[in-house]
Amino acid sequence: MLYQNVLFLLLLILLILLFVLLLLIYLKANLITFIFLVVTPLVYGLFTSILGLILNLNYPDFYFESEVKVIKQSVPSFLTVIIGLLVGIIPLTKLSSLSILSVTLMILIVDCLLIYYLYKFGPRKFDKLS
Repeated sequence: MLYQNVLFLLLLILLILLFVLLLLIYLKANLITFIFLVVTPLVYGLFTSILGLILNLNYPDFYFESEVKVIKQSVPSFLTVIIGLLVGIIPLTKLSSLSILSVTLMILIVDCLLIYYLYKFGPRKFDKLS
């Protein structure tokens, strides 16, 4: 499970850098715009990945008929998608750059808290699953 999330994050980082570079070449933007366009998706991608890990630890599903049901139709998957969509709408609204930056910083703080929770309580929860 951790391997899949790390792989997802690496793929996400590569795709974000590729699209941001293409966008910056097209827009002829400055360094601050580059940093803003790279950091915001990475913070949101990290949020979604860590949230999915925590939800899967809290709501595991070991009684399934197929792997598709666990991956695409479980409660943690549904909650991760819904919460990710709700949080991901924020940068698409007509907020000022400063507001989006402050929301991104708040999501980064939430990321740090989720990572702390995962490292502190994750191993115990995982051990209880066996």
